[in-house]
Amino acid sequence: MADREDDQADLINCGLVALNQRDAPAGPRTLLVSGVARSGTSMLASVLLIAGVPMGSTADGVVFEDVEVAQALEDEDRSRLRTLVRDRNAAHAVWGFKRPNLHRHVLVQQLSEFRAPVLLLTFRDPVAIARRNIVSNKSFVAESLRHAAADLSAMTDYVLRAGVPALLVSYEKAIAAPRRLVEAISEFVSLQPDERTAARMVAAVAADNPAYRQVARVQLKGFVDRAFNGRLYGWCAVAGRPDPVPLELLLDGRVAARFHADRYREDLEKAGIGSGRHGFELDLSGLPVTQDTVVTVRLRDHDFALAHSGRPLRQLQDHGGQGAAHA
Repeated sequence: MADREDDQADLINCGLVALNQRDAPAGPRTLLVSGVARSGTSMLASVLLIAGVPMGSTADGVVFEDVEVAQALEDEDRSRLRTLVRDRNAAHAVWGFKRPNLHRHVLVQQLSEFRAPVLLLTFRDPVAIARRNIVSNKSFVAESLRHAAADLSAMTDYVLRAGVPALLVSYEKAIAAPRRLVEAISEFVSLQPDERTAARMVAAVAADNPAYRQVARVQLKGFVDRAFNGRLYGWCAVAGRPDPVPLELLLDGRVAARFHADRYREDLEKAGIGSGRHGFELDLSGLPVTQDTVVTVRLRDHDFALAHSGRPLRQLQDHGGQGAAHA
């Protein structure tokens, strides 16, 4: 009878897959939490933080993003990143950070820069990811679906090539059985939470956290004005934030350049858009662009596309907009 129950237990789909578990270190290590943006990475990071794993200087106390590491990765500042890793290694035997779409920022061969790296990756239904982006970022349906599917494929390829210990987590299954998730994480990364801490970890595994929804709703505006003489003009700003917005240029759906909206424009300041230092002027020379190339500018690592974006280059040249007028 017991054997039959064990066999039936093996048939239960727990939504958890462990890769290279025999190589998982029991000593000093770095826990890298990732997944496609909007797939539950904040939830996973919060579980580790409750368990006592240092997760860096977190943003907003809701998304649990290590601000310093995130900035170094966004700026592609490898020197700064190495310094942060060195300092955290010195301070903690085990530490971690969360970064959605890690595959865009850390190459497989660069994982060795982290001490005994362990990946914890969330996977979520791409329709749910797209819907979250549509609700939070006002993204376009078709674009959100394409990006979600493409990022899921890229993340899968990334973890299979990484060759490091990795725990793959189904978001939907985790929400349905939070205690099982907490037990799996604790076992995989050698955590030993007491009963009270484990209960708090379980409570953190929940869908549609109201605080997260509020923070995740990016109050962002932007516009692609026009393309002229081989340059692309536009602006982008986040309400209440003076710092430059990180953007990326996509040509026919593929990232071709990364930049910041940080140029001063008098028309933006007069329109009440911060200090006016939210414009961009991007040189298209040397990029694989033709008159028929679809040009999209979006918030880096998100699916929020700027207004007047997602158009063939010829339309941006023929029908330039007045961006500040759309603020």
